[in-house]
Amino acid sequence: MRALRKLLRRKTEERPKHHEEKSHSFPRVFVTDAKRIIVRTASEPLHNDEARPLLYALGQQWAWTALSFQCQQIIESLDDHEDDIESLHHIDPATGDTILHTIVIGKPPRDAVQGILQLCPKLARVKNRAGYLPLHVACSYRVSANVLRCIIEAYPQAVAELTPQHSYPLHILCDYGCEPDSILAILETEQGITTIFAEDQTFQRIPLCLLNERKNLHRFATLMKRLRLERDLDTNVLTSIGLVEAVEEAREDAFWRKVCWLVLAEYWRRPLRASDMNDAASLLHAFVSSGANYCPSSLQECAMLVYADQAMSRDKFGRNALHMAAARGKMQLLEQVLDVNPNAASMRDDENQTPLQVALERYASSRPSLQTLLRLILADPAAPTDLEGWSLQLQVKLLARIAPTGYDGLFRTIKATQMMMLTSVHVE
Repeated sequence: MRALRKLLRRKTEERPKHHEEKSHSFPRVFVTDAKRIIVRTASEPLHNDEARPLLYALGQQWAWTALSFQCQQIIESLDDHEDDIESLHHIDPATGDTILHTIVIGKPPRDAVQGILQLCPKLARVKNRAGYLPLHVACSYRVSANVLRCIIEAYPQAVAELTPQHSYPLHILCDYGCEPDSILAILETEQGITTIFAEDQTFQRIPLCLLNERKNLHRFATLMKRLRLERDLDTNVLTSIGLVEAVEEAREDAFWRKVCWLVLAEYWRRPLRASDMNDAASLLHAFVSSGANYCPSSLQECAMLVYADQAMSRDKFGRNALHMAAARGKMQLLEQVLDVNPNAASMRDDENQTPLQVALERYASSRPSLQTLLRLILADPAAPTDLEGWSLQLQVKLLARIAPTGYDGLFRTIKATQMMMLTSVHVE
């Protein structure tokens, strides 16, 4: 019992000391005058205090209201605050961080960052000892899109600057996570567009693949399951109220919006605008034509389900999604478009060509399966009557596949064409 009391007494005596040491882990700030501040931590002895510039110290303490106020005061009377402006060039001797590196870690408001950059725009160009620009640090700490735009405006070339790990800011955003507008902030610039196909050194992935690997698998799988269940291929997809609600939910999903920005950037090859997201037809065309080159198949399928109502829409050349898929030899995408809207097979582009004609022109290089060509013919039975230059081998194979199916009318239509009559002569 006596030993237990002694142990409890010892614990009681040690508790205040332990609490005091824990509280000293936070920096303590002492205002010495109107322009300089002393910052001391528990690891620094009392006689080794360092007086630091006021703006730098406020930024280090993430005192955003005070920092914004001080910057505004200096901006209104620049001649009276030359020393304060000069103090913004203060660099931490240990890390090489400027005040801009320091404040972006704390997710500052736009006013604080804008005030600092108005006083000293060159801070956006300074790398710390680790080789990171303020924009790199800001992207890794998920600052707001407005803060990113402030830094990019001060130094646009930063979006095309590599980190020591050979990653661009776009890679960092896709890897660490961000809001959709942050992706747009990068892709609003000419320099940002040039990084959409760059591979990082760590994962050897382009930004879209990094983003796809970091997605919430459960949320995405649930979304896809709902879209598949609501889709009804036997009726017009637009008549399903449940599908309309599922589509609206998908279009507002943060991950999906980031995917769309990246695919649109590759499709347009120009700086993006916020209004581009409202062009659903361009989004479907982007996934079919451009995104098909590198876009994961799960995202392509999602695009077909989300933008199925745009399968009949045309681009500036009069082509719909089927024309684009056929022209690029993407037969899997072509069949997905047929799944959501087979009526698109009967449309003609500005050159008066149907998707079937475009697919046959690509036959030598893309080698579409006979099943794919058969589906195009069944979706538009009148299309074969306009075909010229069919290869004899292809005609015979198509006839052999179509005849046993029971589509007597379609069989007679194809056989009645001039090319099919020539085929019959050669076969005999």
